[in-house]
Amino acid sequence: MAIVAPPLEAVQASVQLHFLRRGLGLNAMPTKTDNHLNDTSQFERVCRNITVIADVRKPPNERRRGQFKAGWEDATTRYKCYTAQTLERLTWRNLGYRFGQHLGESTFSRINNAFEWCCCQYPNLAPNKALPKNTLSKTLLPEEVPAAEAFWEGAITRIAVNNYERNSEARQRCIKHYGTRCCACGIELSSVYGSVAKGLIHVHHLQPLSSVGAEYEVDPIADLRPVCPNCHAVIHRRVPPYTIEEIQSFLE
Repeated sequence: MAIVAPPLEAVQASVQLHFLRRGLGLNAMPTKTDNHLNDTSQFERVCRNITVIADVRKPPNERRRGQFKAGWEDATTRYKCYTAQTLERLTWRNLGYRFGQHLGESTFSRINNAFEWCCCQYPNLAPNKALPKNTLSKTLLPEEVPAAEAFWEGAITRIAVNNYERNSEARQRCIKHYGTRCCACGIELSSVYGSVAKGLIHVHHLQPLSSVGAEYEVDPIADLRPVCPNCHAVIHRRVPPYTIEEIQSFLE
């Protein structure tokens, strides 16, 4: 029976991988599976969905293989819940956790294949980079309409109210006078969410639109109040809006 030699390209690739792995201090060769190509596409999809502030992983080795596996098992068998703060800095352990979240409980062979695939990508895994905390966007919240936009027809009431509430000078004067604690529920968002929410507050216009004329000029102290996003949403659940006193009575 004739023995067919493997293609030269396959032999060269195998030799290159062998020396790459020796340089990284890795032992076992990756386990092949019938679903190798499918696994690769899934591994790529997991990495495309990763957003971090910094990738702090060190070069892969056997110890980090164990960390990757431990992270995967944290997500799938130990049911641990990593915080957003933990996940914003990419390590081998929380990379394994991300894979476990997306791919679920898996065999050791598949976890090993995933680690080997990540090793081949290192250090160019290239997860999406989020903005550092000190450069968080000042973009308006999705439900708010900027004063400069003029979607007047069919939405006059909402635009007018939002114009008063989004006037930057009036907003700053209101917050300077009342602070950033919600006048309805008393919450200071930074006390709950930390520094990421420092200064975050909505400003609510007290006067119903029907009570003001065309030449009306907002008084930041008399007409505006700082309210948290939750209370602000509830205030506008009714027309005319609920008063701050009514919202406070709901919370008693």
